[in-house]
Amino acid sequence: TVLGETVVSSGRVSVHPMPIAYCAQTPWLVDTSVRGNIVDPLNFEPEWYRHVLWMCCLAEDVEALPEKDLTRIGGQGFMLSGGQKQRLVCCCFMSSGVPFANNSILT
Repeated sequence: TVLGETVVSSGRVSVHPMPIAYCAQTPWLVDTSVRGNIVDPLNFEPEWYRHVLWMCCLAEDVEALPEKDLTRIGGQGFMLSGGQKQRLVCCCFMSSGVPFANNSILT
């Protein structure tokens, strides 16, 4: 009910009125580069971006990709493991600064 997806049958839930992002168990990625899935090119901050990759344990994985963070993923691109996809989606939310809820944490 943090996201308002269920009805509260008793008691109450209080959530501060602010933007919140939801990170589903099945990640959805855009058919573009790793970087393109994480940041808006108009608001790219290299230092923050590297920090987010490190916080989500993706820095080493990205370095191992053929074209680093410019490697195309999704669709016809490079295949990532399920865990890498999940961490990539978390990077996206962390880089935006919006608090997020991960479904695997809530269930």
